[in-house]
Amino acid sequence: RRRHTRCQESRGLGDVYKRQQLTGAGEEMFFRGFIQRSIYRGLNRSFSKGAARWTSIFVASSLFAVAHDGSGFSANPGAAFLAGIYLGTVYHPAKGDFNLTEAIAIHSWWNSLISYKNYRDATFVERADGQTAKTLRVNNYQPLLGFTYRF
Repeated sequence: RRRHTRCQESRGLGDVYKRQQLTGAGEEMFFRGFIQRSIYRGLNRSFSKGAARWTSIFVASSLFAVAHDGSGFSANPGAAFLAGIYLGTVYHPAKGDFNLTEAIAIHSWWNSLISYKNYRDATFVERADGQTAKTLRVNNYQPLLGFTYRF
């Protein structure tokens, strides 16, 4: 019979942290660095810079929301859309150039905080060899929006 130890929890938390850092970086490179910038460049030829900027932010944020379904440790689509609007404006401020570094840092930091909170509140159980979790129930807390929900 396999025993669950505090060392395993610590190692698991480290894995969660690394995974969330990489997820934040990858999502920002794709949704902001590729999609938002491509839309902006395409629209900037025909529309004003302001219209091209806001349209690119809105479209990239909408796609970002569609990519998040709220299951597991994923954000729900509404929260993802609002985060996408914020990250899109950080990435491309009204008076400034594109800055992917700040958007990646904010997204990775946010993912790490939420994952740490969810991981910390999770219930760990002993399992026999080969046994897997069929369901995971934790409280998912979005501090910026001030609500708690279960999944």
